[in-house]
Amino acid sequence: MRNQMFLNCTLYSEEVGITLYTENPLFKANYIQDNPIVYEDAAYTGRIVIDEPEKQISRIIVQLNESEIGNVDFSLVNNKIVGDIRFCIQDENISQPFLLQCDMIEVCFKILYVDNSFSWLYSPYLLCVSKNQDDTENTEKMLRELLQYDNDKINKWIFRKDNGSKKQEGILEGTMRPKAYKSISSYLQLAEQIVNCYRNCLPYFKNSPKHSVSKMYEMKKYSELRKFTQKDLGWLSQNLEQLALCDEPTAIEYEGDYYLPLNVMSERKKINYDIYENRIIISFLRYLVSDIYKLKEEMEKTVINEEQIYRKLRGISLKGYHAPIITVKKIQSQYLRTVLERTQQVLQVLEQIYRVYHDCLPCTIINFSGKPRRTKIFQEIKPYRIIYDMLIKWFEFGEISLEKEKTIFRVKTMDKLFEYYCLQQLLRMLAEQEFAIDGLKSFEYKVEDPIYDNEIEVANTYIFKRKDWNVILYYQPVVFSEGYQNGLGVYRTTMTLRSKYYTPDFIMEFSNGNEKHYVIFDSKYSNRKNILKYHMKECIMKYGVETEAAGDNTDVRMVWVLQGRVDGEKSFEYYHNSPNAKIAHNAKSYGIVSINSKLNNRQRLWQEIINTVFR
Repeated sequence: MRNQMFLNCTLYSEEVGITLYTENPLFKANYIQDNPIVYEDAAYTGRIVIDEPEKQISRIIVQLNESEIGNVDFSLVNNKIVGDIRFCIQDENISQPFLLQCDMIEVCFKILYVDNSFSWLYSPYLLCVSKNQDDTENTEKMLRELLQYDNDKINKWIFRKDNGSKKQEGILEGTMRPKAYKSISSYLQLAEQIVNCYRNCLPYFKNSPKHSVSKMYEMKKYSELRKFTQKDLGWLSQNLEQLALCDEPTAIEYEGDYYLPLNVMSERKKINYDIYENRIIISFLRYLVSDIYKLKEEMEKTVINEEQIYRKLRGISLKGYHAPIITVKKIQSQYLRTVLERTQQVLQVLEQIYRVYHDCLPCTIINFSGKPRRTKIFQEIKPYRIIYDMLIKWFEFGEISLEKEKTIFRVKTMDKLFEYYCLQQLLRMLAEQEFAIDGLKSFEYKVEDPIYDNEIEVANTYIFKRKDWNVILYYQPVVFSEGYQNGLGVYRTTMTLRSKYYTPDFIMEFSNGNEKHYVIFDSKYSNRKNILKYHMKECIMKYGVETEAAGDNTDVRMVWVLQGRVDGEKSFEYYHNSPNAKIAHNAKSYGIVSINSKLNNRQRLWQEIINTVFR
């Protein structure tokens, strides 16, 4: 049986046939160069052939990376399903199914049968390329900013959810540390602090570490004794067999004969470094070495896999076209390589320090079952106290998380990458204005329409407080024409048979008890010209005219588009730009603001919110 999809566009010299598989193909470097290339900006037509269908088919849905992009008009011919692919129509009545894709893509066909069962057919991974060089540079800078912004507080807001529906992407699960997942960068930073702490305390432990003293008894030759005490003489009196005759006069005389001891049971003091505090200090070092070694092994495997994929992708050359995924994989490989090298450096230094401390403190290695006791030595002796405090800090640090990195690198479209970028920028804006987080959650909207997908990768509701105002930031909310969900007090004023809700990208709710105002943002990874031509009036109609706030002293005051693509336009574009509108400031505020890797407009956007919401 051979199932195939055929694609046509003006950039192909002939129709391209692509084999379809009944199982989802693996994304491996070995297969990349053999796969067809698709063009982001090209208009496509297509058809499908399914050999000997299992059952009677009722419908075939076309999906791209889990999003519906069309359907198939099919018929049964010679026991084969033959049909034309009807891709969804975009602007100007053109079907561009791969528009704004930045990843290796996968086309899937969901085959629905008359008995309500279904099956899948999968294409191999296809490389999507674009003409826009600015997109490549902008993608690189946005990715780097998302990855390198290492504020654990804000990263935790975005990349950690509270409903437990998705397993956290932790690396080093431990019984001692709480499940408060932190970034690898923060983990290594803490490990480096511990290294410096042990280094600074090393002179003390080399010269005068705490120890216990015990008495030891051992048989020694008399000639080896440095001193002979009354206790030794008492022992000899009970062990006379140890005396030997001597020709010369000695201190021991009996009936005219002189004697010398052959051996004496001598008492000595033994210094013992194997005390509780030293065991904790050396065992913690050993445990940390083991912990970071696990991280190094995990990172080595990941780096090898990602660098193989990047090398394969980099070898593909198309004149005038660029593949944003190559940029993504380059940054991913560089980022992971940097983390690996830093991990190896920390591990190497830790192993050296462990060997030195092990020589200074020869004691038993123990396994930790919980936080160590804060003994008197840990409280009163400075070097012990410093190390103990670092040890407790490590215990309370939490597990390492790759959730941020994996979420960002799972992004398959520029639109979604830009949404995450905007989410980070809006949260940073609120943090800069001294709003404190009061709660976050991942709310699941109940929508009957099967096309709608709840955001599953990150939290979608962020609650902030400040002395004067409270703010709730909704990401991917649903504005219903009937009923309300997630405490969102805005509604759609219209409805049709096919559409009963709106889904803006962001809504900010400002309240102070007496009044409540809403700001609506829609992110568009497009340039200014296209936003004004195709998107601005639609946003104004949907969110300015057909969206209202429920209740007294409530209203929607701002509807703005967040622009992602870099162009030469000014940062701010006011839709109401007449002289009277500029003076009056009575109407809702509509406009476009550039939010991209070249323009940081957080402060200016906040000022616009202040002028509009708090007027």
